[in-house]
Amino acid sequence: MGRGFLIAIISVVALTFPVVAQTSYEQEKDCSNLSAPDQYPDYGGLPGYEIVRKEYDASKPPVLLLRIWIKGQKTYGASVIRVGCTLASEFPQESSIYALIFDDKKAARSLAPGFTDQLRYGDYLWHLRGQFQWDNNKHQGSLVYALPEYKDGLLVVDRVTTRLTMSKR
Repeated sequence: MGRGFLIAIISVVALTFPVVAQTSYEQEKDCSNLSAPDQYPDYGGLPGYEIVRKEYDASKPPVLLLRIWIKGQKTYGASVIRVGCTLASEFPQESSIYALIFDDKKAARSLAPGFTDQLRYGDYLWHLRGQFQWDNNKHQGSLVYALPEYKDGLLVVDRVTTRLTMSKR
């Protein structure tokens, strides 16, 4: 797997969310200063999640590529932000981390981003809920997730971008 694979993943995510997004929101969070779970202002605890794929690209230094399955319906808000902050803490030895976040384990394991002729591609892509990027050298990154909402009798998907930072360890 090389840089081309990473570019394909980024392209799919970058193209997918704006097409379906009704509104975009941006915010900033410092992972070092999140409130306790279920407390103001960062309601939501750390949801159950599993890393279903872990690999590296061919760049120097290599980027850690993850596929994350979040169990249940906790793929937005403070819960998914806690997952991003946890991933940043779990891999301090990695220079960079890039993760795709799914609400379905099979989709997380199977989706080949950018390969639209893949069998069940649309089904798998439907379960892609977000992306996480982290740069350990700068102690910062971003988390982008889809926020489904009911507006005017229809489902719309808002795009939420959270710039994450963490005090140096």
